[in-house]
Amino acid sequence: MENEAGFRSVIDVFAHYGFRKASMEDLARSLGVSRQTLYKRFQTKEAVRDWAVGGFIRAMLARALAELTDNRSSVGQSLLQAFMRWTGDHVTLLRTAPHGSEVVEIGAEALKAQSDDPVSTFETQVASFLVARNAAGNRAAAAEMAFALVMASKGLLVVSDSSEAFAEGMRRVIDTLLTPRPR
Repeated sequence: MENEAGFRSVIDVFAHYGFRKASMEDLARSLGVSRQTLYKRFQTKEAVRDWAVGGFIRAMLARALAELTDNRSSVGQSLLQAFMRWTGDHVTLLRTAPHGSEVVEIGAEALKAQSDDPVSTFETQVASFLVARNAAGNRAAAAEMAFALVMASKGLLVVSDSSEAFAEGMRRVIDTLLTPRPR
């Protein structure tokens, strides 16, 4: 049960039925366990939700940060891939599932409740990546670029109708931020 596929299967159930209508039976079936096993492990649907959302967010963060360690790719390509893992891969869930927006709201609430804020962690790591790859003049400039990229990814999540559209929008933002401006 403790893997990204398990987290995603629970999230998919919530996205399909909505939190209120999803049953413990639906959730157990998605995980390939009995309802009794699920109740023994979690006791409540809220606990299943918190486990799945928290695990999924940690997995997203790990995959996104892994993209920033690939020194074979260009700075722009590494950033694009990191933002695809962080946000872009989830556009389809938001747009096609009957309760996709509810799942995004649940995820946003879960992020606020976490003591170690994954969004801040990601933003800080993007800034560190920009400094390490000499893509920003200094640490402060890298922090501002990372902030702009994270905010752009949030906006693109809302307005993009596909992962491809998200990728194209992020590519444009990344190219704009990485292009030196005349002084």
